[in-house]
Amino acid sequence: MVTSIIVAAAIIACGMSFWAYRHPDQQNQIHQSNYSLPIAERRFLIGMVPTPKSMPETTFSDIADAYQEAASLGEAVMTWTSETGIGEFDQLNKSRVVEGARVYGLNLVITLDFATIANAGGAGLEYLIDAPPGVPADLSDPQFIDLWVAEAEAIAREFKPEYLSLGNEVNDYFYSHPDDFGAYLALLDRAYAAIKGGVAAHHGNGCALLQPHGRE
Repeated sequence: MVTSIIVAAAIIACGMSFWAYRHPDQQNQIHQSNYSLPIAERRFLIGMVPTPKSMPETTFSDIADAYQEAASLGEAVMTWTSETGIGEFDQLNKSRVVEGARVYGLNLVITLDFATIANAGGAGLEYLIDAPPGVPADLSDPQFIDLWVAEAEAIAREFKPEYLSLGNEVNDYFYSHPDDFGAYLALLDRAYAAIKGGVAAHHGNGCALLQPHGRE
C-alpha cells in the first residue's frame, strides 16, 4: 500500500502527554496523564504554515509579521507558493518567504510537488501530473524528469532548507494512478542523488529529504 510523504511528522509530535489542571482556585485538581513532557526538553520541532494578513496579494512586511508570530509559537515553518512543482523556485524567490523565515531563525520545510488537482473537463476535478506547457505530463518522460530534478536541486542549493519534501500526500495521487508509482520511485532516486551531490559540492552538507515510508 502506498503511503504518503507526511511532512507534518517531521515537525509535529504525536502522542505527547500533558498535565492538565483546573484553575488554581478550584478544588480537586485533575491531571490527564501520569507523564509530563516539559516543553523545553522536547526532542521534536513545533511548526506551522504562516499566513500573512493580506491575502492573496501581500507585502514583505506582512510576511515578516506572520513569520515573527510563527517563531513565537514554534521553530519550523512550511512554505507554500502558487507554484508547488516546476516553477516553484522562481516563486520562492519572488515571494521572499524564505527570507521571512530566516529572519527569525526558523527551520524551513519546502515541498516540491509533482501533481496538482485540475479540472479535467467533463470528468470534473482530477489529480494530474503538474507539467509546464509543452512538457509531457508523465513521470517517466525524460524532459519532465530533467526539469523536475533540476528544480529540486536548485531549491536545495539556493535556499538550503532543513527539510525538503519530494511530493505532498502522494497516496492521494497514486490511489488513482497506481501504475505511476514505479516511475515516481525512479524520479525520487534521481532527485535524491542530484540534491545530495549538488548541495554537498556547494556547501559541504545537505538538507534532510522526506521520502515515502520504507525508503532509505
